[in-house]
Amino acid sequence: MNILLTGGLGFIGSHTAVELLQNTDYRVIFLDNLNNSFPYTLDRICEISKNEKIVHQYFSILDKDKLDHLFSTYPIDCVIHFAALKSVPESIINPSEYYHTNIIGSINLLDCMVKHQVKKLVFSSSATVYSDNLPPLKEDMPIKLNQTNPYGTNKAMMEKIIQEYSSAYGINAINLRYFNPIGGHPSGLIGENPKKELTNLFPSLMDVLQGKKEYLHIFGDDYQTEDGSAERDYIHVCDLASAHLSAVKYLENFRGCIPINVGYGHGTSVFKILKIFEEQNNIKIPVKISPRREGDLPSVYCVPDLAKNLLGWEPKYTIEDACRHAYQFKFQS
Repeated sequence: MNILLTGGLGFIGSHTAVELLQNTDYRVIFLDNLNNSFPYTLDRICEISKNEKIVHQYFSILDKDKLDHLFSTYPIDCVIHFAALKSVPESIINPSEYYHTNIIGSINLLDCMVKHQVKKLVFSSSATVYSDNLPPLKEDMPIKLNQTNPYGTNKAMMEKIIQEYSSAYGINAINLRYFNPIGGHPSGLIGENPKKELTNLFPSLMDVLQGKKEYLHIFGDDYQTEDGSAERDYIHVCDLASAHLSAVKYLENFRGCIPINVGYGHGTSVFKILKIFEEQNNIKIPVKISPRREGDLPSVYCVPDLAKNLLGWEPKYTIEDACRHAYQFKFQS
């Protein structure tokens, strides 16, 4: 099989590539415009996987002519679609760019799939589509197109669009709803390394350790949770990567379009994550408590039963592993 990974050099894409190359005989085709990733990541993927069944192309999914040429050149069997802009604050400041890249670019990709009769798609969705639903979050809960930010709206819209393409054109799709990916590959060679500033917990934590920020800002310590800080369903990125391989295999016999949660099924608080990170890496992080951010929920976690029952997927890494591996990538690789 030839698997196309759009955004394949990003955080989740690179780990998924390693998973595919180490555990299958698939050829992986990388498409990445390097907007938020680095070309050296490809060399590190090859080093980890010891696999050279790789093709790489550097352009944007907005370039429909180049997309069509790519599909004409390689007999692609399945697409894993990661390519997207993903900063919530940036999407509010510049919604036009987000709608062009995340919606129009994705429609370009879907149109090429239809034209070249590629029937299998794994889409990188997000827990943000649940909006203000209360946990535990299940796939049969309604999702909203009128999200609080363009990024969230993009993800909800794309799930709807993919479902309609599935019904009309026979594309068989799995919308994987990610929760909070953290960590890095145990080798220390790949991990989260964005070009753009992100407000997620781990990139912010690394910015403090690298001296880019004075404090780790924790937004709110008065939630109705065990220790007052917000709880999220953090998942090791390698476990998330293995879910993509399970999804690709499931698509061999699946017809239709279905959303599937990928999380551990329980929340871990920010204070607890911070404590684990400090203990695992023998360091101390300066912290400043800031007011709650508008729209943040006290607790977000999923019911991951579909991933287990349909995909046969279960996580094997711990939060402790994720904390060590994230630090190892940034400071020991």
